[in-house]
Amino acid sequence: MTDLSQWKGNMTGVQRVIYEIALRYHNSDTLVGYFVYDDRSRRCYEVPFEAIDVIINAPVTNAKSAASPTKRMASMAFGFVQRQYNGLSDETKEKIPESVRLGGKLALKGTEKVARTILHNVREMRARRMSRAVKTSIQQGHTTPFKKGDTIFVIGASWDSKTKINDIMRLKYEYHLRYVQVIHDVIPAFDPYLFGDGFAADFDTRIFESIANADLLLCVSKATRDELLRFCEVARIKPPVVEVIRLGDDYTQSSHPVRPKMNLKNGEPFALCVGTYEVRKNHHLLYYAVKEALYRGVDVPKVIIIGRPGWLVHDLTYTLQNDPAVHDKIQYLGGVSDEEKTWLFQNCSFTVFPSVFEGWGLPVGESLYYEKPCISSSISSMPEIGGDIVDYFSPFNSGECLDKMIEYSNPEVLARRTDQIRAQYKPYLWDQTYQQVKSFIEK
Repeated sequence: MTDLSQWKGNMTGVQRVIYEIALRYHNSDTLVGYFVYDDRSRRCYEVPFEAIDVIINAPVTNAKSAASPTKRMASMAFGFVQRQYNGLSDETKEKIPESVRLGGKLALKGTEKVARTILHNVREMRARRMSRAVKTSIQQGHTTPFKKGDTIFVIGASWDSKTKINDIMRLKYEYHLRYVQVIHDVIPAFDPYLFGDGFAADFDTRIFESIANADLLLCVSKATRDELLRFCEVARIKPPVVEVIRLGDDYTQSSHPVRPKMNLKNGEPFALCVGTYEVRKNHHLLYYAVKEALYRGVDVPKVIIIGRPGWLVHDLTYTLQNDPAVHDKIQYLGGVSDEEKTWLFQNCSFTVFPSVFEGWGLPVGESLYYEKPCISSSISSMPEIGGDIVDYFSPFNSGECLDKMIEYSNPEVLARRTDQIRAQYKPYLWDQTYQQVKSFIEK
């Protein structure tokens, strides 16, 4: 659970996979323990799942920009404020401006805004408290009680630390553990230009150690499995048992859908692009597609991009901020909550996914889960997800992408594709992913 214990903000692909699988282990299997790796002490420590769960579900925006809670949550929060107010002395109450009190009660304008602030702060305090619980486990030396013959299952990254994989391998051979690793992708090995300086070399070394010492590798797609075997051939290592799992299309939420703050009129059509805002996700292509639409004089829906910032996007960010021609055509919202993401999926016209390479491609499956037509890059794993229910374009051809966007701007086309999704697509749930993982590990 190391990835999640150190994570801050909304979950991206790898973190989503860890959380959804670990959550189901927590709900179903009492024989499973959870641990984090600490770089400083170079040891593994047992942690309660609840500590990780609260950190992940902590608020990720500041109070000023936080999304509106439901009316029930607002009412509860305002009730909390009222109870605290009632407990004040008369002298203290007199110090509160008249603009927010009336007689013996609070008369707040924008009650929901105050409630939003309170809820944000309460959740943040809970997350800090549980984050301290993880740190306390490390400080008190609650090392993970590995026993001979145990299985150590790493769902997240094995390549994100200089020492983690070596120390886990030391434990493997000391306790005769069975080591199972999820392989999300091996993209840096073959496409190093998509990452920062030096990252690919470190990745190659650490993924080599994972493969060479693993007893079972679980790849998130057939395309990833093929790339993994290609890596093994190039690196001249014999792979262990390799299986393919399918990731879920749904995702766990804590409340109802919420509209994010954005420059969008009610009922205005928009195309949604979901994914980390980085060069590999190929948002540049959407920019050039929109520019080509302006050049041709054709109208396409506004493009809403969501996802936390990642590798090598400074130039694109500058362009989007300083090109007046696209100010009303492309909007980047940054990272949004799951509740906001759900609202965007439910209300978009269609989704577009231009990535140049993926290990899986969660947004494609999520789009189909919400019965939204999707146009996607034709490379790597994406065709595995939707088959012929999804329309594809070359991730290197902005004109081809634009042609699909123009086609999907036609209400009749959207209706036909939506009907096709409803009739042919059967969503794959995280519960099924968990059962698949469990069966491979227990085989």
